[in-house]
Amino acid sequence: DDIVSRREVHSPALSPDGRRVAFVVRQGFRDTNSYRAAIYVAATAANAPAVKLLEEDSLSGLDWTPDGKFVTYLSAKSGSLQLWRMPAGGGAAELVFSHAPGPEETVLRRGYHPGDKTEVGVLSYRFSPSGKQIAFSAPGRPDPENQKELAKRGFLYDDESMNVQNIL
Repeated sequence: DDIVSRREVHSPALSPDGRRVAFVVRQGFRDTNSYRAAIYVAATAANAPAVKLLEEDSLSGLDWTPDGKFVTYLSAKSGSLQLWRMPAGGGAAELVFSHAPGPEETVLRRGYHPGDKTEVGVLSYRFSPSGKQIAFSAPGRPDPENQKELAKRGFLYDDESMNVQNIL
């Protein structure tokens, strides 16, 4: 119980002005055999407690908008992995944009259990310095015949469909 319920801090992201840090806390829950992730924001200079902004099954790609007003992240709560944002002080999350690949380009990201599958729309993203544009990566078109062959052999991961995810 102690090991499973341990909280793990991931993905610290410093705000553009350096006055706040956002981070993800991931924790397992034995009673539901699942993990949850939460985004917190804390001041870097003050001795104030961190504020929890939201909690979901899975969060990734934590960052800030260039103006520091919003915390951004990738979430599959809309059915596929997409870019979301929420005010850094708390409030409602909103979808920034939605990228839906065609059926022939759909890639599923698998979780810890074979039944855990998430349709991937956005793999990673980066804002322009002005915040008016976003560069993002998305799954390419996997070869259907290769995918069928890999599935027959039981592969859940391969270099062709699990491509580069970081834009730096």
